[in-house]
Amino acid sequence: MNFLLCPFSDTKLTQTLDFYLGTQPHALYWVPARNLVEARYLTAILNSPATTEAVSEYQSRGLFGARHFDTYVWRLPIPLFDEENPEHVELADLAAEAETVATSTDVTGLGFQPARKKVRAALDVAGLTEKLAATVSALFKRG
Repeated sequence: MNFLLCPFSDTKLTQTLDFYLGTQPHALYWVPARNLVEARYLTAILNSPATTEAVSEYQSRGLFGARHFDTYVWRLPIPLFDEENPEHVELADLAAEAETVATSTDVTGLGFQPARKKVRAALDVAGLTEKLAATVSALFKRG
């Protein structure tokens, strides 16, 4: 599962949800954030390989691999965002860098899985996957 940061105002909420639900076959999960920095902090955590690894111990396996990430991710010790915590701000900054890499990666004409693979490769080359994993792992260890 991948999580997408989609900041929008209340006036665009209905239009955005209608578009998303019309194009995504599974489900939409959302959480309000106090500001863009907090939203990026959560996006960094939810998309980190460390989070995927931590959740894997709870997941059952189905035909297409691990299942129910969206249910079990909330069992992890994800601290509330604290703008005074340098580690939280660092995660938000890493998410902003990842956003730049992802949006500059050309996935035109690719299906979902090939596009995801190409973006992940670009994040690896930029060194962001490793940085995110290390920072989120440290965050989980501290609880």
